[in-house]
Amino acid sequence: MMVYADLYRRRHGAYPLRAQLYFLYELHQNRPMETNRERALLTVEYTQEQVDEALNAFRGSVAQIETSRSEDDWQAPEVGHGPGEETCTICDYRWDCSTVRNDPNLRTKIPIRYP
Repeated sequence: MMVYADLYRRRHGAYPLRAQLYFLYELHQNRPMETNRERALLTVEYTQEQVDEALNAFRGSVAQIETSRSEDDWQAPEVGHGPGEETCTICDYRWDCSTVRNDPNLRTKIPIRYP
């Protein structure tokens, strides 16, 4: 969101006051609806320092991707260094992911369900 805030600033001359992110997955948990709404909504306010930090991280990611593409070498994370069980459980690509496929711990813990 920080990168989008900077794009907004470039177009409109100022950062947006805030962003509100709504995580739909949180609404599907077995909790009272009020609790789910609280967990699902995240409000982000922007500071120049946070935006600069996010932009630097973004540039670093872009540089890594460009290097991998130019060398035609994109390695999956090592076993045990992937995004983690919670992230893999909600990811729509988990069925075709070499990280899950190659990590016996994740492979047995990720439930088979259809999105």
